[in-house]
Amino acid sequence: MKKFSQKIFEQIRHVVFGVEDGLISTLGVMTGIASGSNNKAIVILSSFIVVFVEALSMSAGTYLSSKSERQAQEKLIKEELEQIRKNPEKEREELTKFYRKRGYHESEIEKMVGHVMKDEKLLLEEMAHKELNIVLKKYENPVKSSIYMLASYVIGGIVVVIPYFILPVRWGIVLSVIFACIALYLLGYYKGHLTKITKSKSGFEMMVIALSVAIIGYILGKIIGHIIGLLE
Repeated sequence: MKKFSQKIFEQIRHVVFGVEDGLISTLGVMTGIASGSNNKAIVILSSFIVVFVEALSMSAGTYLSSKSERQAQEKLIKEELEQIRKNPEKEREELTKFYRKRGYHESEIEKMVGHVMKDEKLLLEEMAHKELNIVLKKYENPVKSSIYMLASYVIGGIVVVIPYFILPVRWGIVLSVIFACIALYLLGYYKGHLTKITKSKSGFEMMVIALSVAIIGYILGKIIGHIIGLLE
């Protein structure tokens, strides 16, 4: 049950991060493009490029980082296992030192070390955790993680760009910001529930970030739009 819950939590983590990044990044970029061009065709074309290219980029980044982390940890664990098999007495000494630092009595240490040394898998778990700060677990599937990131980023981005398809650019900006703020508040509220922090505070913080990004994007869009002549 615990392993199942951990798997679910890891999947939710990717989804929450993907939707959050899709909302915030797309909001900033699209608000800037919309305010700087005031051209519906440009905004719609840009929305497709921004959402899907960024989603692919985030997905690729998630895949590569998950795979690299997995490979690095597997290499360290393999090296630790080789040390255990090559020099078990040295591992016994190190394990004794770890338990001693934790404040166990010598009689307790002797029993604990004796028990652990009889089980190679248990010894590897202990040494990986105490020496390498690695918890042995079933690693995330890089492909699955990247798919979760891709889908969740697209969902977050679509929430932001929908208003531009149904409204004039000026009102599209307003509704896009409103949609993003509502979605990010709800996402922050849910994140607060997951992380056991104040839910309303978490939601409000996310909403403030969205508004800040929208304002910056709007101002930059206006300035650059005037500079390059898209706006009079």
